[in-house]
Amino acid sequence: MEREKKMRKKTALKRLAAYLSALVTILALFGCVSGERGTIDEGWLPALYEVQEGFHFALGEDGRTEKVKSGDWDNYVLCLNEQGNIPEQVKIRFPAEESHLIGAVDGEGNVLGRWETGEGTWKTEIPDGTVQLHVSVSAAEQEDIDIQVKGRQKECENTPLKGKNLSVIADSVSAYGGYIPKECIPYYSKYDGRNVDVTDMWWYRTARQFGMNLCEVNASGSSGVTHLEIDGFSDEYYEKRPELLRKENQEPDVIFSWLGGNDSLRGVSREEFFDAYCRLVNRLKELYPKAEIYLLTYYAPPGIGEEWSQMMNEEIRRTADACGVKVLDSGSCGINEDTPQYMVDLDEETGKALHPNREGQRMIADQIGRELIRQMEDET
Repeated sequence: MEREKKMRKKTALKRLAAYLSALVTILALFGCVSGERGTIDEGWLPALYEVQEGFHFALGEDGRTEKVKSGDWDNYVLCLNEQGNIPEQVKIRFPAEESHLIGAVDGEGNVLGRWETGEGTWKTEIPDGTVQLHVSVSAAEQEDIDIQVKGRQKECENTPLKGKNLSVIADSVSAYGGYIPKECIPYYSKYDGRNVDVTDMWWYRTARQFGMNLCEVNASGSSGVTHLEIDGFSDEYYEKRPELLRKENQEPDVIFSWLGGNDSLRGVSREEFFDAYCRLVNRLKELYPKAEIYLLTYYAPPGIGEEWSQMMNEEIRRTADACGVKVLDSGSCGINEDTPQYMVDLDEETGKALHPNREGQRMIADQIGRELIRQMEDET
């Protein structure tokens, strides 16, 4: 009798094991197991990378790495010091059935590691001394490629924002080339001689200060809240733009919107601006119902002045009140009519300037940080 009980128990355990095994297989097929499409594995962060268009690196017939110009491929550059952590591993899911070359280089450009892989998920330890990773990405997979890094945490403020996903919708003051969608027009670039790096940008520094993960930065030169008929922006672009604040495996938890300057400077009336901004914010609330949305006010640029910024900020605050979202005030960052030294585009004849330089971007980040901390303290 006792033996029969043991046999039945063994049979039941085997059936349970078989059932669990089958369940894991089914979950894997539907992408529910860690590491499949649409997930961020524990300890991994989405990588921040620059897209260098029109070329990629490939292996030549002699086995050497060669630079290949092509409209069908881009080179993705991951600078390790720009990531949200201190990367020790990298994982890339390539959706296209292509041959991809990945290279690790040090600060002198010496190759520390080189790998070739096809479709699917590829993962490796990052060699010591690596400063950049270069990844060949075909046009067919650029919307769906998934790059993540894992490593030690960086020091940051211990606040409720830690670990949240941050997205930004903004104009040229926030537009850094290679880190924004291709539809957007960049203003800043590491190659334009302005001496502003992506790590100086206000949104990068704010994300790092509070331990947030950068999701999408949809910042475009000359863009606004209303459908400005300039620089080739179509109505379709403006309609679709709010949808471009997410990635395939990421939804924003926090959204910073810094828009309105171009609308005002191009003669859009206050009422038209208010109505358009309300529509945009309500669309963001509809798309991302769980996200905290903040509208940023403007500083007083040299040559344009405080009267303009006060008018703009009144409408921004009115929009925030009407839509039930928060405001972050950049007006006290230290940039004003008397501080042209913090601007990168000063016109010596008119005295006008709009875009902050490295110091100016950092001052804005410091002010946004102070505002966030103040608001969090007020809520506790």
